[in-house]
Amino acid sequence: MTHRTATLIAAGLVALAVPAGALAAPVVTTLGTTGSAPRAIVLDAAGNVYTTNFNPATITRITPAGVSSVFASTGGNPYGMAMDADGNIFTANLSNSISKITAQGQATQFMSLAGAARSTSRRVVFGALRPKPTPTPAVT
Repeated sequence: MTHRTATLIAAGLVALAVPAGALAAPVVTTLGTTGSAPRAIVLDAAGNVYTTNFNPATITRITPAGVSSVFASTGGNPYGMAMDADGNIFTANLSNSISKITAQGQATQFMSLAGAARSTSRRVVFGALRPKPTPTPAVT
């Protein structure tokens, strides 16, 4: 399995790093452009890169070929993002809501956290999707 890393390298640019070999430096390629004010980035299993765009509240998808397009509108200014095992994207929005974007690009409000502290939506998104530790059996 090749491990790839996508990084926001400048306002609106995404770089993709792929290991070149055991002792070689990774090969870094500028992959594509994001929307306005990118805040977060995830990769899917097919090699697509997704970025949140704070304003105008969208998700950009960049294909492995470098083609950028608006994938979905989040309905709120997203500042955090995570992807589950099914390819659904969850965004933590400034409006203290969480949006769910399906792998097909359909967006809905997943949860509203009205009245909670602004950072609550980010903690909920990342806490829910964090891999759970596997219990270690006791040695007797």
